[in-house]
Amino acid sequence: MSEISVEEQAKNLGWTDPDEWKGEPPPNGLKTAEEFIEAGDNTLAIAKENNDRLQRELSELKQSVVELKDITTRKHTSDREAGYNLSYREIDKQRTAAIEDADPEAVKAVEARKTALQEQQRKENEEAAQTQVLKGNQDALTTFAANNTWVTDDYVLSQELQKAGQWLTNKDPTITNNPKAYLEEAAKLVRQAYPDHEVFREAPSLDSGGAQVSSPPSRSEGFSSIPAGDKATFRKLVSQSIFEDTKEGRAEFMRMYDE
Repeated sequence: MSEISVEEQAKNLGWTDPDEWKGEPPPNGLKTAEEFIEAGDNTLAIAKENNDRLQRELSELKQSVVELKDITTRKHTSDREAGYNLSYREIDKQRTAAIEDADPEAVKAVEARKTALQEQQRKENEEAAQTQVLKGNQDALTTFAANNTWVTDDYVLSQELQKAGQWLTNKDPTITNNPKAYLEEAAKLVRQAYPDHEVFREAPSLDSGGAQVSSPPSRSEGFSSIPAGDKATFRKLVSQSIFEDTKEGRAEFMRMYDE
């Protein structure tokens, strides 16, 4: 059996003869068969080193995401998404570097990191949505009861309200998606059934809106106004090149506090 030539060995590993190459050459230039095989011999060692480094960075990035979550769960969904976008930018930079290094194993590792982060983001978005629904229902009920004290003061009327609510949900199950409208519609049915009840003559109109609730204080006064723990998170993100410790970088970080 004849010995396989260097060129044949290289082609079996994916090498393309420079004379047969089509299109733009790679950034590092075309390799000879010998150079291609020599580079291949070092691939596993390089891939292992890169993978170890990426695993370390992934661990740090996950910790950063956890810390960002602690901030963004107290803010609007767009703020939480902004935190993830910063992480995605960092991952995209690492993927670009891996491609330029012609390291397919590193590319796969970076893509796996991005997939894991996307899955975490999806789960957190679902949890945030569920939490928001529960909070919205509770807030609507609290406000409604405060503006309509007969809900807790009059047993008969409160029972009638529950019956009206059940009747409405049987008619249209989606009505509970808007808890404020659902409660007001149920109360309207109770009012229609008891138009002369003294409670309704004295109670404020459903459309009055009740007492105005003041907005929570804004935390956009400046970087110095945020808690020490959040400042520490910012410094860690700076060390990972997600933010820059400049006036602009702090301003971008502070935007995550604005409603």
